[in-house]
Amino acid sequence: MELWIRLDANPSIGFGHLVRMSALASAATARGWKVKLFTTSRITINLPTSVELNYVDSEQQLLNQSLINKPEWLFIDGYHFTQQQCEIFNRVADQLAHIDDLQQAYQLDSQLLVSPNGEAFKAFYCETFPRAELLLGLPYVLLRSEFEQGFLNYSERKIALVSFGGADVANLSWDAVEALISAGFTDIHLVVTDAMNINLNNTNLAKVTLHRNLSAKEMANLMGRAKIAMGAAGSTMFELASQGVPSVFAIVADNQVTAACELEASGWCLAFDIRVGSAKQQLSDKLDCLLASDLSQMHNFAKQTVDVYGPKRIITAMERISRSNRDIRQV
Repeated sequence: MELWIRLDANPSIGFGHLVRMSALASAATARGWKVKLFTTSRITINLPTSVELNYVDSEQQLLNQSLINKPEWLFIDGYHFTQQQCEIFNRVADQLAHIDDLQQAYQLDSQLLVSPNGEAFKAFYCETFPRAELLLGLPYVLLRSEFEQGFLNYSERKIALVSFGGADVANLSWDAVEALISAGFTDIHLVVTDAMNINLNNTNLAKVTLHRNLSAKEMANLMGRAKIAMGAAGSTMFELASQGVPSVFAIVADNQVTAACELEASGWCLAFDIRVGSAKQQLSDKLDCLLASDLSQMHNFAKQTVDVYGPKRIITAMERISRSNRDIRQV
């Protein structure tokens, strides 16, 4: 089967859409699917080598390609698409799927809808996307397979990790480093990417170990050594949960609110919204609360939160829907 993925990723909107669709693409290619990714953005994150990357200027190019070779599935990930774009998406593939964590009322005729936010939006989805099979909750979190690996025993962990995703759209990395230094941490590791607008002449640079443009495997290894972490409330949350890292997360966008609150309620992390009050002060306050908590217990709660099999579960559902539709057409 053939899967096309449509997304955008850049420093303004972040790279979470790309990271989670990369996980889906890997699961699809592992099952023998052909995968193409279509975007208007310059991609700076390494994709699975088996995924074909296509740059488009408009959705009409996507539709034109489908007239030559129509795929079984088109998967949409993004919150900026217009009604006109959605109308084209509805015509591109035999079946349409999309992911949502913002209750976005797109005019999409989806047969599959994925939402890691669980049951919170179920009534809305049933009413807005009546044809869609719903895959809801943390079992469908899209984590890359590299995060399946084992991690260091928690009692042996020493480092504090700062990782605000691929873009750090709120520019909080150095504020987090400063909070950790004030709390007495000396082994601080900071992850940056070329997409970040970060000042590498900061006076605290000599006090951190800097990591640039890490692969998924390298990121998983680093998270698996972390005692605590501070980061953005995007895909990084689920990656840190998989590695059992008690964390503080900064909510920087509306689509992160529900998931961050749900994860905080599970007892392994703390979250705050940077759009309310002083982000720097909240970083420091939440770190103090984290360090006053039972970190070993939080570590155990985190490990129980997610696994790496969400992409496989989604691909299995897509294969089942395709078989069912073929059987109906043959009747």
